[in-house]
Amino acid sequence: MKLTYFILPLLILISCELTDGTDTEEVEDVITMVLDPRLDQDVNGYYHLELNQSTFQTTHRLSGHVYMNDEPLELLKVYWESSHYWLLNDTLGYFIHRGLTDDLEYVSYDTTYITGFNDFVVPTINCCPTLSNIETILS
Repeated sequence: MKLTYFILPLLILISCELTDGTDTEEVEDVITMVLDPRLDQDVNGYYHLELNQSTFQTTHRLSGHVYMNDEPLELLKVYWESSHYWLLNDTLGYFIHRGLTDDLEYVSYDTTYITGFNDFVVPTINCCPTLSNIETILS
């Protein structure tokens, strides 16, 4: 019986091990975003967006798919950023005031210019974040 009192504590001391938690390897998740710019690409890898010369800005939507560890990922918030901008000159546009004559014909009688935007910086990317949907599409 005395031998069991001696062996039992000895087994506990030999079989237990104190770890500080640094021995475990943590696998990091890899998030991949595959963009679909829907633009023509040249031989140098650059995409080209044709500008609309009849308006102040050309709108184009970027989209893509997101994956985590090669599996589709839903509900990921993405912030878009660009180093590019354009400057708005002094005149934003104008209003043409029109009215009706006594014969009910439209007549333009005044033009009001919208001014005061000299060197106003306009970003090329909208400020707001987007979320990927259940089909992992973001835009």
